[in-house]
Amino acid sequence: IAHMTTPTTQTLGCRDCAKPFLFTVSEQHDYEINGYGAPTRCPNCRRRKRYAEQGLPATEVICAQCGAVNVVPFVPEEGRRLLCQDCLSARR
Repeated sequence: IAHMTTPTTQTLGCRDCAKPFLFTVSEQHDYEINGYGAPTRCPNCRRRKRYAEQGLPATEVICAQCGAVNVVPFVPEEGRRLLCQDCLSARR
């Protein structure tokens, strides 16, 4: 009989910025079915790397609603209110 363990959200450390980030059960499932190992970069550093590979700017912005730090592939207009994906989804 195989022993089954229930996955739990893990806290990992980013290899680029050294900040801790969460690797959720849902993300673990997605990574597993796609044959990937656990991420070594936090979501913002993964975006920075992807944007750099595509020749896009990687601008750090702060969500106008919750204050979360995010990285976007453009330079926002001065004074423009930006929302993170979670706050934007909640408004819809």
